[in-house]
Amino acid sequence: MFEVVGFPSVKSIYPKTIAESWMQFAQILGDHKEHAQKSDGKLYSPVTYREYTTRGNRNVSHIWALVADLDGEAFEQADLGSYIHFAYTTWSHRDNDPHWHVVVPFEQAVPVQNWEEVWYKTHERLRLKGDPATKDLARIFYLPQHEAGQPFRTHHSGWRFLDPTITDIAAPTRTFLTPNIRSTRQPRRGNPMRCVLDPKWWDAPIDMSQYDGMTQAEIHRDMQREWAELRKRMAAN
Repeated sequence: MFEVVGFPSVKSIYPKTIAESWMQFAQILGDHKEHAQKSDGKLYSPVTYREYTTRGNRNVSHIWALVADLDGEAFEQADLGSYIHFAYTTWSHRDNDPHWHVVVPFEQAVPVQNWEEVWYKTHERLRLKGDPATKDLARIFYLPQHEAGQPFRTHHSGWRFLDPTITDIAAPTRTFLTPNIRSTRQPRRGNPMRCVLDPKWWDAPIDMSQYDGMTQAEIHRDMQREWAELRKRMAAN
């Protein structure tokens, strides 16, 4: 399960599900739109809201991804390794003044009571220098957009989801007390969006065709299997 809710403007208060899987959301992030003004852009939040509630910290139940706001910091300085992430330049980005958002999806949803700890630990773990002012539960972020004639970039890479319960490779695993997640999804009409793995979103030279036609859960299980086999081979050597 995965969820991202959207808002047509900064004044909107009613969350509406716009993505139900990481690949579906990555496809949305890959469309870096040109706008006349920043306020023309739509916004999103990678969270689940309690049913029949409006935008606000007290109405969020779970967080599905970290969005690091790197104003003045190039995302290449981060240590993202093999973790799945989507980085895109924001409205203020210039060649000599980088501004990035880096979206890192979690392997499991983070309950609100654990969010502040996970926010700080994940930034430390990945060497991200995100703005702490953006860590509130109901924070909304603009979808990728740029002004005409201005530079913009996107980067989608990685092959495994980040486990938010582990702070580093040697640390003990934490346990989240996670109640049942009640989604804010609205009934869909017409044909649902196809979630396909499109290689054009991947800048890294990695052949991902083996995952074509697989669901997110199937991809994750296959990646875990490959990772386990790799660890066995490394241990044998």
